[in-house]
Amino acid sequence: MCKGRRNDIGSRLSLAIVHVATNRHNNTQLANYSAALETSLEALRIFEQLNDEQGCAETQTAVGIACYFLGDLERSLKHALTALKLYEKLNDDTKVASALNNIGTIYDLLKDYDQALKYYQACLETLNSSDKSYGRAMTLNNIGLVYKNLGEAELALDYFEQGLKFSQDSGVLRGVAVALGVSGEIYAKQGKFDLGVGRILESLEHFRSIGDLKYQADALISLGQLYTAQGHSSAFDYLKEALAAAEQAGAKISIYEAHEALADAYKQAGDFAAALEHFEHFHKLEREVFNEYSDKKLKGLQISFQLEQAEKEREIYRLKHIELEKAFDELQDLHQQLEAQSRRLEQQNKEDALTGLYNRRYLDERLSEEFRRARRYNHPLSVAICDIDFFKRINDKLSHAIGDETLKTVARIMKQNCREVDIIARYGGEEFVLAFLETPLEQAATACENIRHKIETYPWQEIHPDLKVTISIGLSNDLSLPHHEQLLTLADTKLYEAKHNGKNQLRY
Repeated sequence: MCKGRRNDIGSRLSLAIVHVATNRHNNTQLANYSAALETSLEALRIFEQLNDEQGCAETQTAVGIACYFLGDLERSLKHALTALKLYEKLNDDTKVASALNNIGTIYDLLKDYDQALKYYQACLETLNSSDKSYGRAMTLNNIGLVYKNLGEAELALDYFEQGLKFSQDSGVLRGVAVALGVSGEIYAKQGKFDLGVGRILESLEHFRSIGDLKYQADALISLGQLYTAQGHSSAFDYLKEALAAAEQAGAKISIYEAHEALADAYKQAGDFAAALEHFEHFHKLEREVFNEYSDKKLKGLQISFQLEQAEKEREIYRLKHIELEKAFDELQDLHQQLEAQSRRLEQQNKEDALTGLYNRRYLDERLSEEFRRARRYNHPLSVAICDIDFFKRINDKLSHAIGDETLKTVARIMKQNCREVDIIARYGGEEFVLAFLETPLEQAATACENIRHKIETYPWQEIHPDLKVTISIGLSNDLSLPHHEQLLTLADTKLYEAKHNGKNQLRY
């Protein structure tokens, strides 16, 4: 292979990786991820033609990373697994460990925790034979995070303690900060408040020394939430500082989490006007992030398929005098696959993956149309916002798996007790929206009360012996409002009343 040719490919591949790495925390840089994917796929094609396994492994990794940040986790996993096989064949333990960690992270995001643990443990075993301090420190913490998500607090703490000691001994500051912060949250939830808060404060100082504003904000939010639960006024200082740090970092998720925590703190303090203001900021930003993610995932999948289609078309052109008929059949197959994928994407773009209900993006589109139609023809329209009471306790005490099953069951009860013409959507987290078309307020209230009663009396112990579920509902039908979002806001206000007055009730 020509040395100059490989160096040129390597430079372009490096550019692709830089595109990804420098924008990994910025959800809006879709063009850079797209450029990274396009460059990496072109490099992969060349390395495959040259039978360069090292180059193929590096570009498979780059393609996987680009797909990861474009939201296509399944495709990212496919390329990461291919890269792993190539690195194993090349006996490159350092790159094998990196690939194993990447695969574990993808499975973690897909909530396949058994597979995530399998690959993280394999990564740890590979790293134990090498001197990669940072990798070992972060892998120990990653395993701790998986056990935390599984609700296995003691196992999580064991790995965080290992990660903390190893990070301290090796001088890996980020590993120290992560282990301190997350283990501090667990200790605080176990009732060891002073130990937990002390660890999170240490974590905060480490993130300040590193200069990571996003993680500073997350640590401050944790402190604010803990002090809110204790009824301490210092919660406001931490949460306001968290909001400022998150805004400076441009981290939208941390910004809306700070607003949500401030809403809870003000509500507990009895300042409902301030609570409502922060709650509205939270909902607005959460909706923006959700829509950005949906757009990014859809466009990323489209870009990936378009590039593959272009590659196929070039191949057809090259082989047109040799295997024209075979190439035409392949193109037809690809066309059918793209059509099927397009249909799946259209479905995914309007459905919530966990519950099968409509998602917020689709709800906004439909509700806007129905609101205008109701006003034009003077038809009634009633809208309810439902929130599962004490849902955070279910996740924290019974596990996220039980929380997911709760969400799916609540969604199923709602579907069983609504008409086909009604719109049922997951609004975010544990919130749902019910839009009763051409339904007066009194009839909608009867339907909501029926759903509330069905959820309260459902045999939840069949899912978990300690599980009890109720919902609070806010209902509105004021079509004099200028926009459907104000109708939702009014229902949200009624939901606040239901929550404030004891939960497990309907307000309208």
